[in-house]
Amino acid sequence: MQGQVRPDNGDGHLTAQLLRFGDTIGPGEERTAQQLAAQLPADWTIICNKVVWNDFGASREIDLVVVGRHGVYVLDEKSWAGAVTADEGHWTLPSGDEIPSPVSKIEVTAKGLAVQMKQTIPGLQEALGGRFFLWGYVLFSSPKASLVTRNDSLRGRVLQLGEAAKVLMSLDASRAGNPADIEAFRADIIDWFGHPPDLAAMPEAQAHRGSGHRRWVLVGIGVAVALLVAVAVVWAAFGGGGDAPIPWQEASQNVGKSVRVQGPVVRSDDGFKYVFLNVGEPYVKGQASGFAVWLDFKSLGESAADVEAAYPEGTVVTVEGVIGTDDDGRPKIVVTDPSAITSE
Repeated sequence: MQGQVRPDNGDGHLTAQLLRFGDTIGPGEERTAQQLAAQLPADWTIICNKVVWNDFGASREIDLVVVGRHGVYVLDEKSWAGAVTADEGHWTLPSGDEIPSPVSKIEVTAKGLAVQMKQTIPGLQEALGGRFFLWGYVLFSSPKASLVTRNDSLRGRVLQLGEAAKVLMSLDASRAGNPADIEAFRADIIDWFGHPPDLAAMPEAQAHRGSGHRRWVLVGIGVAVALLVAVAVVWAAFGGGGDAPIPWQEASQNVGKSVRVQGPVVRSDDGFKYVFLNVGEPYVKGQASGFAVWLDFKSLGESAADVEAAYPEGTVVTVEGVIGTDDDGRPKIVVTDPSAITSE
């Protein structure tokens, strides 16, 4: 890790602390990091170019992590220039190429980081429970980039570099004193990035080590068996059962049972207490078709817009819980803990 002294930017304001990992950083990321550091408060920290591992050994480089006073913000920098069209989980770039939604990807990364931090930072899980404290955003670093979408929730997950610092400070101030405020854990969170946890002491790390040396699986069946056992340990640690999730079409046949259900989000709506994810088929009043996920955003410690943005149309979700029914007889699962739902 390479630290950077916080210089005076010319008006007496110290820049935010900038921490770098590794030797490579793209020009867009560098420009973004420098501008955010100059505009954010001196007691904020920006972490650049950090590689993180999930519990199955897969790695991903995170462009920027911003640790504010009350929350943590993971940023995926994009240096595209031109109009980017976003619709139903896919984005069309100025070049005409179509890619999966980077918002969905950064949300998955943010959720994974939050789980790992709660597992390894003493007291964090007990203090925050299942509440969100870490959010993912896509950041356009070019002033020539624009987002074209009809989804207001998705628009709220994309930042323009020129306004990013102002938006982040506003978001952070709104989270002061709420149940997911990380102020008491800021130093531990920053240290977590600089000093990764002892993965060897964690059951989840067995999958990481095995996955990191897949070539050795070919040496003998004994290594393969060890890897399978490690994956089973990880699955159990996350509360998963031994059975594969059932498709959403079978939810109505399992009312009253505690199962895992999987299917694509085709529409989302928000109400006074819940965000409703319509899975498989859109909701039609008076009909019991499809499957619904009721996300209790108040219990999750997040706004309806943030929760809805985490699961855009086209996202495949797997949700665990007891299947009930709504007033129309449609099967549903109510989610009050973020660990009960995953997406891909």
